[in-house]
Amino acid sequence: MPTIKSKEELDAIQLSGLKWTVNHAYRGSAFYRERFNDTGIKPGDIKSLDDLKRLPFVTRMWMTGPICLPGVTRWRD
Repeated sequence: MPTIKSKEELDAIQLSGLKWTVNHAYRGSAFYRERFNDTGIKPGDIKSLDDLKRLPFVTRMWMTGPICLPGVTRWRD
């Protein structure tokens, strides 16, 4: 585990991780890409840790609502 010598160094590491995570979610998930687009956020917009406040967070409603996948039909009993 690396030794972090200052708050600025910690902030830089955290910002790098935040940028990676937002980019990964945006490129790899239609669900998150749509959430980001709905709020006008693109991965390149993340410039500081304060930008975390602008990101959409998943709510219980989004996770428990109906799932619609193209080409997939629901099983009927």
